[in-house]
Amino acid sequence: MDDTDVSKTPGLVDGLLGVAAEGCLPELLRRIVRVGRDLLDADYAALRMLGPDAAQAELIQLGEPVAAHERAGALPTGRGVIGGRGYLGTPILVRDTRFAHLYLAGGSAFGPDAERLIGALAEGAGVAVDNATRFERTRQREQWLQASQDVTSALLSGTAPAETLRLVAERARAVSSAAVTAIALPGPADLDRLAYEVVDGLNLHPDPFTGRVVGLQGTATGTAYRTGRTVVRRRIGPGIQSWADRTGLDVSPRVRDLDSTVFAPLMNRDESLGVLVVSRFAGEPPFDRTEIDLVRNFAGQAALVLAFAAAEHDRERLAVLSDRDRIARDLHDLVVQRLFSVGLGLQGLGRLVATKAKADRVAGLVADIDRTIKDMRNTIFSLQATSPGPVGLRTELLGVAHEAAPALGVEPRIGFDGPLEAAVPEPIRADLLATLREALSNVARHARASAVAVEVSADSRGSELVLLITDNGVGIPPEQDRRSGLANMTDRATRWNGTLVISDMPNGGTSLCWTVPLRVAPTEPVWGVPR
Repeated sequence: MDDTDVSKTPGLVDGLLGVAAEGCLPELLRRIVRVGRDLLDADYAALRMLGPDAAQAELIQLGEPVAAHERAGALPTGRGVIGGRGYLGTPILVRDTRFAHLYLAGGSAFGPDAERLIGALAEGAGVAVDNATRFERTRQREQWLQASQDVTSALLSGTAPAETLRLVAERARAVSSAAVTAIALPGPADLDRLAYEVVDGLNLHPDPFTGRVVGLQGTATGTAYRTGRTVVRRRIGPGIQSWADRTGLDVSPRVRDLDSTVFAPLMNRDESLGVLVVSRFAGEPPFDRTEIDLVRNFAGQAALVLAFAAAEHDRERLAVLSDRDRIARDLHDLVVQRLFSVGLGLQGLGRLVATKAKADRVAGLVADIDRTIKDMRNTIFSLQATSPGPVGLRTELLGVAHEAAPALGVEPRIGFDGPLEAAVPEPIRADLLATLREALSNVARHARASAVAVEVSADSRGSELVLLITDNGVGIPPEQDRRSGLANMTDRATRWNGTLVISDMPNGGTSLCWTVPLRVAPTEPVWGVPR
């Protein structure tokens, strides 16, 4: 090394000390470029980081490139002269792996001593980068751990599941330095699609993404959910923009810039509960392997939120069902039995009454008690309708009546009698439910009724089923098209050799009586399938 190079040794030492003291990786890389340029008095200095697949990635540069190869960022290793300008390139190794290329260019050729000088800088830089990377990884793990603790604390403090999911998305976005995060969950009744329940970032008002659904096939979100494996994609923005254009959504222009994205399944043991999506803008460092692992581990914590929320919901539902079951037992064992005893007493008392008018009044009271007992039994069935196990016919009939209530403007009064569960076969059961649904729909559209009553009964021998629907409305208007709803109900009775009778009530309103025998074969194929 000549005198000039010896004179640069203190600069190298100071530069290495400065590089070693820098803990922030981006600033460390910029310092390496400045030290290299100053050591050799270079006109141009650049450091190109290498991606995981050794493809050239981010470029940090000082000065203006002059030669074509400088503009192209070819960064050759070694030293030489191109176009009358000297260049010097050296790799920076981190644990024997090429992490980056350091490149310098100047007006004259660089000598061997300059190459050794920059080699020493690159060797020291490799150690400093390794230390800074380890420090950064430790800091990231601490931040993810703190985020997990925040979510757990919110969960244990009784925060609502929806708010806890929002916290998961917010903390994931902050810790991962992402542009946007989202959580997709399966719908309660649609297991073939996922819906984005939470979307954090972009600050769009109104938010066009929350509530949007994606399929399980042909999407990265669906693939992560189906397979239980983390999916990583690049340049997802153009695809989202194209989808928004097709669906007519007005989204931020920045959506097109979304690039590196991690789709991490929310796994609880072997069950996939949803997907956590974390995405960065183009120009930001893509997620590396360590960051992907951290996102995946955090997604496991988010899965605990969903599992805990589901368990809490089941616990609350079980408590409600237990209360309903207790109330139903009390109604049946106490109230209904006492009403039955009172009815029997009144019925016996009626035989002792001398005048017919008083006997008729007692008989009317007995009839009122019988109706009250039926209403109590319907209430008991309603309380037990949400119990686990197969859904009974009474429960389904109650469900149809409840569904029709908003359109009717009143809750239909429904009563049952006879061995409905045992006597009504499945094909007739389907026609009965369809007839009730269509009849209540007709009442809602045309009757303008303030009271609707439904009676479903099977005789004690289980030989005949009767559906009786009455209302106090205006009746069926003359222009009513009987070829539609009424014709369909008639056809459903006819196929079982039954009848449909519609008549006016004495005090106004309409009566519909749908009757079918229960022990007769249908007159035509059921559901289009020959018998």
